Amino acid sequence: QAVTALHRSMPGVGKRKQQKLRGKLKEGAGGDTHVGSNPGGVGAGGVDALASVLWARQLGGCEGAKPKSWRVIIRNLAFKATDEDIRSALSKAGFVWDLTVPRDFHRKPKGFAFAAYTAKADAERAVNEVNGAAIAGRPVAVDWAL
Repeated sequence: QAVTALHRSMPGVGKRKQQKLRGKLKEGAGGDTHVGSNPGGVGAGGVDALASVLWARQLGGCEGAKPKSWRVIIRNLAFKATDEDIRSALSKAGFVWDLTVPRDFHRKPKGFAFAAYTAKADAERAVNEVNGAAIAGRPVAVDWAL
């Protein structure tokens, strides 16, 4: 509800998408919005509520809007380190939005990886705390990705 109220207070953000979605939902309900006769279970006034919830969900919230801007690089990775090993070590600092491990032609990892966080504080925590930690038995260097 707080996210929906925030989006409604912002002028012109997604209003047209919300109107289109509300129209599609009403067409899907067949004009009849009684709970008993509607197979979707959307009651009277429920179409508007469902449209606002879906609209807020479509935008993705405020913190995940620019995940690439809070990227860190993990260097000196062991070649035997799996994606799960890297993700579990980096998750101690916060939610890892995206993890990319570049690989060569033979699908072997190149020895470094990129991780994207949803919040700047999580990325800073990763640079400060995970830097020097051992992943798959090898100490790694974590810095800001340029």
